[in-house]
Amino acid sequence: MADPVTIALVGTTLARTFVDVQAGNARVESLRRRAAAKRELADRRFAADRREAARDAAALRARFAARGVALAGSPLLALEDEAAAADYRARMRRFETLNEGANLLDRADGSRADRARTLLGAGRNLLAGP
Repeated sequence: MADPVTIALVGTTLARTFVDVQAGNARVESLRRRAAAKRELADRRFAADRREAARDAAALRARFAARGVALAGSPLLALEDEAAAADYRARMRRFETLNEGANLLDRADGSRADRARTLLGAGRNLLAGP
C-alpha cells in the first residue's frame, strides 16, 4: 500500500497539471477568438477601403468633368493608376490584419505544445515516483 505522502504528492501533481491544462485551454480559446476577430476586422477594413477608393475616384471624375476635362488619355490613366494604388493599399492592409490573426493562431499552437509538455512532465514525475 502506498504511503499517504506519496498519495498526496501524486494528487497535488495531478491537480496542478489539471489547472495548468485548463488555463492553457482558456488561453488557446482566447487566442482563437482574437484571431477570428482579426479576420472579421480585415474583411471590414478591406470593404471600407474599397468603398473609400470608389468615392475618391468618383469625386476625382466629378472634378474633371466640372472643369470640362475629357476622361481620355492621361487623365484616365491617372485615374486608373490611382485606382490600382488604392486597391494595392486595401489589399496590403487586409494582409497585415490577417497576418496578425495568423500570429495569434501560431501562439495558440505553441500553447497547445506547452500543455502537452506539462502533461508529459506530470506523467514522467508520477512514473518516477517520490
